Amino acid sequence: PWCGHCKSLVPDWARAAKALKGVVKVAAVDATAEEALARKYGIKGFPTIKLFGADKRRPSDYGGARDAPSIVQSCLNAARELVGSRIGGQGGGGGGGGGGAGTGDGRTARGEFGGSAVAQLDASSFKRVVLESAVPFLVSFYAPWCGHCKSLVPDWARAAKALKGVVKVAAVDATAEEALARKYGIKGFPTIKLFGADKRRPSDYGGARDAPSIVQSCLNAARELVGSRIGGQGGGGGGGGGGAGTGDGRTARGEFGGSAVAQLDASSFKRVVLESAVPFLVSFYAPWCGHCK
Repeated sequence: PWCGHCKSLVPDWARAAKALKGVVKVAAVDATAEEALARKYGIKGFPTIKLFGADKRRPSDYGGARDAPSIVQSCLNAARELVGSRIGGQGGGGGGGGGGAGTGDGRTARGEFGGSAVAQLDASSFKRVVLESAVPFLVSFYAPWCGHCKSLVPDWARAAKALKGVVKVAAVDATAEEALARKYGIKGFPTIKLFGADKRRPSDYGGARDAPSIVQSCLNAARELVGSRIGGQGGGGGGGGGGAGTGDGRTARGEFGGSAVAQLDASSFKRVVLESAVPFLVSFYAPWCGHCK
């Protein structure tokens, strides 16, 4: 464990967690403090890394390299698999008709563009929710009376459900939020913009408006966002300092990888990991373990 050539997981774990913020959650459990939880998942060595993806009841063992880019790639693949299982399981496509937030008179109701999985935004919430968050967003600027908007609603809702916990899907009533619409040059409805790696410069979405195409573009945006972060952090993991190491060569309890890593115990694990829509990569570690450090 004390070998200088052994990879130190904590710095790469922290680096991966920062890169994946808002897309895939990275967590850690002190298996020496949470022995029952460790036994449940068959933890026999440290660190053991498990991926809670499409089927939270059956996590898979992570067997890839323990450098940040490899961890990130595996997490993005898991996110893609999770979203794919959802979009494949919803049945039906969008197309023009019914469902969604349409009203009886052929209008799209204010504040109801795509149902509960879609973030309904106004000018006061847009900055905080979209621009100041770490999460990639796909935003439709719509008009309640627009027929093309009404046709989009079912696929928008379907994509939002599939992408839940990975990429956020939102809507803005441009007729009610005229200043916000002008800011982003909205001249027709619906206009769809992708707020990804550079929130100050959203890109126009020009793809097909069916749910699978929307989902694919969002996953590509998430990959680009995470890639820009992992590329911009500099340095790799390797042996050295930082992270949650302590002066005596131990990994401090509850400090595995810094603030971007969800530090979990048995009481929070079920709620945070198992009952959430978010894919999780979890390291079960021991504070004294040199490989963990």
